[in-house]
Amino acid sequence: MFRAVEVPLWLLVLILGFAGVTFASHFLFPSVRWFFRKRAERALARLNAGWTARSSCSSWPAVRT
Repeated sequence: MFRAVEVPLWLLVLILGFAGVTFASHFLFPSVRWFFRKRAERALARLNAGWTARSSCSSWPAVRT
């Protein structure tokens, strides 16, 4: 009952790999997603602000239909 249990190296690597993916998906990815979402929202806000400024400019080419 108290003997050592041998685990093949490939099985240990597989178990640690699954544990790492699970840790990343539950703890790291949400914070990384929040970080990049904030940056993307700021970039889109700047882009939209520039777009409205350019679209109201008289030198902007008119679309012909």
